[in-house]
Amino acid sequence: MAPDGTVDYRALFRALPAPALLLDRGLQVLDVTERLCGLLDRAAPELTGRSLDDTLPASLVHEAQPGGRTLLEALAAAVQPARHPAHRRGAVDRAAPAG
Repeated sequence: MAPDGTVDYRALFRALPAPALLLDRGLQVLDVTERLCGLLDRAAPELTGRSLDDTLPASLVHEAQPGGRTLLEALAAAVQPARHPAHRRGAVDRAAPAG
């Protein structure tokens, strides 16, 4: 945490030791960790701004995972507020900051 009490989430994300990517609601890649770049043997600028399809191996994106859905299907469902279980329970609204 910075002396002024703010958190640099970009620095925190980039410091993750695991392969990870940050997606927007349209499943476009906003940022990637160095570990993911190493695993894919691609530089961050080659991955950011692209769709998930263009970033990860097709077998990972389109083959059914445990639970029967593809990664793409699971992520698409997760970004749809009306379908996400936390939204149905009202948990997200309760957790939202006041203001």
